[in-house]
Amino acid sequence: MSKLQQSLQPLSEGDRLRDLLTQCEIALARLSPARVQQMLTCLDTAAALLESLLQNGADVRAEQARFDALVGQLSRRKAEVVRLVGGAQAFAELRSQHARNPRSPWWQLNAQLREERRRNWRIAFVALMAMAALGGLAWLFRETLFPRDPVAEAILRAERAAEEGEWTRARAAIEEGLAASPDAPALLIWRGVLSPDQAAAQESFGRARQALGEEMFCMERAQAWLALRRGQAVVRDADCALQHNPANAAALMLRAAGYEQLRNFADAIRDLQRASEMAEAQGDTTLSAMARVRLALLLQTEPFAGTPPP
Repeated sequence: MSKLQQSLQPLSEGDRLRDLLTQCEIALARLSPARVQQMLTCLDTAAALLESLLQNGADVRAEQARFDALVGQLSRRKAEVVRLVGGAQAFAELRSQHARNPRSPWWQLNAQLREERRRNWRIAFVALMAMAALGGLAWLFRETLFPRDPVAEAILRAERAAEEGEWTRARAAIEEGLAASPDAPALLIWRGVLSPDQAAAQESFGRARQALGEEMFCMERAQAWLALRRGQAVVRDADCALQHNPANAAALMLRAAGYEQLRNFADAIRDLQRASEMAEAQGDTTLSAMARVRLALLLQTEPFAGTPPP
């Protein structure tokens, strides 16, 4: 008798179970609104077959592992599944119409999703409350956690006053800072640059120079001149710093800023190029990047005739 003439043997329950699991896996891999119902009813049938085989003493460990993996994957995709059938209410209606056992985990995906969202909201609320509490504690202990810097505060107030042309108020801000930090070199420099009395200015400069040394004194004073838009003085003090340390890339950047204030853009470009190269050679990638950014901005915003000298 040929194979075509042989009668087909009915599938065993084990074969049926494996076939169902394959169908479930295919449906899960290609989820769509129609396949969601197929997937869920397929799991119902597979669960019933598994229970029957287990009661009959069959070894279904491999099939059980496949079934559990399917249920786990479906649970992880619960938001997608509920969305595909039209939302939580539509999923509940589908369950009422087709579920063999409505309490099965795969028929409780909408409830799982609702509980997960509630849990996430609770976590977010607790996190927000904790942040608020920490913020309150930080405010209460701000003086300890974030101690004030009277030097920086005084200079900031002086800069703002100077921008508004309020020179008396600027000098008063520096004097307030000096009352708290009488030997702060930065404040002494600012007192000097703001003082209309040359003798008093030189006395303040002398104290700052003694504390910082000539190179750093010139750097600090150049930054003060820069804030006051005194480009020529910036260039002069940057030159002073470079005389004491020709490898000072930051001084080149300061001098470039002074040249920008003087609208000497060719020299500013030259200094920024040199600063970038020098900082790169020294391994200071941050300073090199800053110089390149400033150079790019300058080249984009200002017209130039010709290439700056090397």
